[in-house]
Amino acid sequence: MLATGRYQPSQLLAYTAVDLTNGGLDEAMRGRDEFNFSVNIQFGEAHVDEVRAALVELSREQYARSGLPR
Repeated sequence: MLATGRYQPSQLLAYTAVDLTNGGLDEAMRGRDEFNFSVNIQFGEAHVDEVRAALVELSREQYARSGLPR
């Protein structure tokens, strides 16, 4: 991304918290720290919200397979 000149290092390092737990209500997402931060920059054709929705769906399926209580 830096090589394109479209973004500065400060933009790519400007992480902000993202609540994918629906206000703490979605137990399946609580342990997913790797998805809880974003620079809020759209890098491809998929919109940021679409990517987050897909991550939530995948995480919920993984959580369901783990057999942990909901």
